[in-house]
Amino acid sequence: MLNLEAVNGENIWDILKLDVFEEQQEFVASNSISLSEAYLVLTQQTEAQVFPFGIYDSNTLVGYMMIGYGECWQDAPSLATENDNL
Repeated sequence: MLNLEAVNGENIWDILKLDVFEEQQEFVASNSISLSEAYLVLTQQTEAQVFPFGIYDSNTLVGYMMIGYGECWQDAPSLATENDNL
């Protein structure tokens, strides 16, 4: 069964090691960029909101996702700026 677990000190390094296939890279930001964005949102005064999660199949990490709304930095790539239009 799949379940979500908030990113924390126990799973962050494993999440940072995850990669998507090369042909998928144009569709999603890397986990390191995504987690950097989450850090900025959580530590700065911003209207954006983020919720990063590890995706687990039982106890095995199989993916990463971040639910977010709003822009987190100036000159963000279009992948990050167009997320509120989905």
